Amino acid sequence: MATKPTKRKPENERIDQFKTDVAVLGITYTQETIGEHMGLEKGNFSKYYNNIIPITDKFLENFDAAWGEILREIYDKGRAFYSNEPAPEVIANEEAQIYAAKDILIDALQKDNDMLRDGFEKVIETNQKLAGSNKIVVKSNAKLVSSNEKLVKAHLAIMNQQGGKPEGGAEATP
Repeated sequence: MATKPTKRKPENERIDQFKTDVAVLGITYTQETIGEHMGLEKGNFSKYYNNIIPITDKFLENFDAAWGEILREIYDKGRAFYSNEPAPEVIANEEAQIYAAKDILIDALQKDNDMLRDGFEKVIETNQKLAGSNKIVVKSNAKLVSSNEKLVKAHLAIMNQQGGKPEGGAEATP
């Protein structure tokens, strides 16, 4: 529950509760916003929180005045992180939201599944086309090798007929 102001020096338990309250508020608000809501100058709230400025009863009274009602509402509805059992209306609301979203989520998953299946079919089709193209490239390369061998033999034959020798001085032989 939110801190309760007293006239004496704050007890460790009250300071611990203050830190817990800040953690709960921190789900939605920054420390700067929490401090501004208390009327503190920018940056002073974190100085209190980090014990640079000592936390006093007066500070806790101001904190409770600014945030006590909001914190009590949060705790009453079971939305605090440390609460083990949220309020029944929160549970019912979450269950209703999950149930309502179930059909939407199933439809979205089915669409994603169909899209993936179509994509995989296109990948398979493309791979099959590439495999066919690769066979054509292999045949073309084999023809080029054969043609190059014939050209080399013809070139060597011409050189031998003209009495020429290829570079390196060896006689050209097919």
